[in-house]
Amino acid sequence: MQTGGVQQILSKDLVHTRGHAVEYYLTRKSKAFKTDKERNLAAAKNKIANDIVNEAVRRIKKTPYGKGKSTNELLSSISLYAGEKKVEAFAEGIANYKIKGKKGNPLGREIYNVTKKYLKG
Repeated sequence: MQTGGVQQILSKDLVHTRGHAVEYYLTRKSKAFKTDKERNLAAAKNKIANDIVNEAVRRIKKTPYGKGKSTNELLSSISLYAGEKKVEAFAEGIANYKIKGKKGNPLGREIYNVTKKYLKG
């Protein structure tokens, strides 16, 4: 593997991890959770990531790209890892968009767009 390939993998991993940090931040700032116990439970269940991915999937299924595709098919279209759990689809979608931009996976772009909406609060 060439050095550029290693740098690309490290970059994707760092952006993926940053996606998890964004989820943590959104969980902490959410007004939906009144106590630390509620926030901790939501974080443990990846509630925010799941909600964002669910909304993004609903939106993308209304487009020509997503019409007729199963949720798992759409999640796996981001990456095989994204197909394992919605929390990983969240982080992989963020990474996909941040690295590939508008040329990236349509569901990744939609996850990013829904995340921006959550960040604006």
